[in-house]
Amino acid sequence: MRKAQELNVDLASHEIRNPLSALMQNAELVCESLGKLADTLESDEALDQKRLRQELEQDLDAAESIVVCSTHLKRICDDILGWSKLSTGLLQLHTSSFHVPSLGKSLLLMFELDAQTKNIDLQLNIDSSLQKLNGCWVIADHHRLNQVLINFTTNAFKAVADSATKRITLLFEVTSSIPPERQGVMRVVKERSLQNLPENGLYLCCSVTDTGRGLGLEDRTKLFKIWSQLDPEVDSTNGFGLGLFVSQKIVELHGGFVEVEGEKGLGSTFRFVLPVARGAAKDLAPVNEDAEGRRSRPRRQRSSMNTLLPAASAATSDSSKQKQLVLVVEDNLINQKVLARQLSLKGYDTEVASNGREALDYLYGLKQTSRPIDVTLMDIEMPVLSGLEAIKELREKEQQGLYPKHNVIAITGNARQEQIDSFYSAGFDDVKCKPYSFAEIVNQIERLRLTP
Repeated sequence: MRKAQELNVDLASHEIRNPLSALMQNAELVCESLGKLADTLESDEALDQKRLRQELEQDLDAAESIVVCSTHLKRICDDILGWSKLSTGLLQLHTSSFHVPSLGKSLLLMFELDAQTKNIDLQLNIDSSLQKLNGCWVIADHHRLNQVLINFTTNAFKAVADSATKRITLLFEVTSSIPPERQGVMRVVKERSLQNLPENGLYLCCSVTDTGRGLGLEDRTKLFKIWSQLDPEVDSTNGFGLGLFVSQKIVELHGGFVEVEGEKGLGSTFRFVLPVARGAAKDLAPVNEDAEGRRSRPRRQRSSMNTLLPAASAATSDSSKQKQLVLVVEDNLINQKVLARQLSLKGYDTEVASNGREALDYLYGLKQTSRPIDVTLMDIEMPVLSGLEAIKELREKEQQGLYPKHNVIAITGNARQEQIDSFYSAGFDDVKCKPYSFAEIVNQIERLRLTP
């Protein structure tokens, strides 16, 4: 048992250190390069425009690599946490009504940069059955299902890495009856975990199809086994055999099953099917899905992270609108500086505080600002006064009529559902767990701004 635990720790350490090393090296490269550029600008030396452009292109490549490595690290952490909860019986589902097409679009945007970098044709197919069967809104744990889809898509990226045709298709559809078993398709299911279709329910079917190396009969026996990899020489650079194991368990908890099909050299499809109840529709934040604001590059386009931003963003070019003032409350000075700069580049004005007490001084008007604060982004774990203590005090005084209602978003590394629920109960308007995409933060700010 002890040797097995040591092996697990060694594997996890190895997989975390690989992308972490690349992240650190790229960050150091960007710092050194920009430092030299700053020295050149301060000197009387004439600028070589062509060389400057080449340097900036290389810096952008390194910066995009940092984003890719960070995303990969998050996937590894999610797999490890999922397996840990499974092994201790703590993995639970937290279901709610969610918009299936939005889940697909967010998945597409998450992998778009990686696809552009690797020249992969990444496609999203929202089947017409969602509209025909009134299945756009369903009830399930969409965070866990997103984890499964991320794993399927990550595996597809590995599968097509050396393929002549690099194409990955994400398909979302619903059916009114359970899909029949088909020849050549392996269905991974535990009969005791299958659940009946809810009254007036549907079967949600989500699949990821690739044109990669495919699956042989021997490969199928390795799937969904913990610490198992189809090709250790290839897969060990991107994972360590937890993803499919955890994914299958998540689908089982939903009362569904996983299907796998494919042949050696002809690509493969990973699909999950689960019974869901139709959900109540909710208001969706306006989304700007065009290519406005993207920067063209010789070999590929820049990441389209901005495509998640609402069209009515505070960063709009409409100068007649007043900029939003955002208070950043974060005791980590690096995180504080980065978030404040990101907001500034997006068109927001900012103030910063290093703990909950300083934040309340701003919100109570004890520290002067040019105008009232529109939204506060507040860390939880801070000295002097924590974010949780600060929000409780603020809401209490607001209820007493001493201050108007303030919009406050929790920014936290505490990601357990019980912790997230406690933040909402304490009075936060929204919660965002670290690590996060900046576009997600802007979306949350805009949702609060547009909510009466």
